[in-house]
Amino acid sequence: RFYFLYNRPVKRLIEAQRRLVQRTSYQPLKRSPSLIAGIDVAYLKDVPVGIAAVIVLKLPEFKILEKVAEVMKVRF
Repeated sequence: RFYFLYNRPVKRLIEAQRRLVQRTSYQPLKRSPSLIAGIDVAYLKDVPVGIAAVIVLKLPEFKILEKVAEVMKVRF
């Protein structure tokens, strides 16, 4: 099982996310993208380890061009 561990209270993390969302902008694209990527990171509960994964897809067929995963020690 994976858990998010951090030494800050959840309330402060939520406030940080709300500040970050104010810095985003949504605009129509000038042209359709030909590549998209997805990224995720997970942390183990009792081990100081982070697991990251990235995938790059070609549109419109959603062909996988690259996928990478990495496991690393983390320090919070």
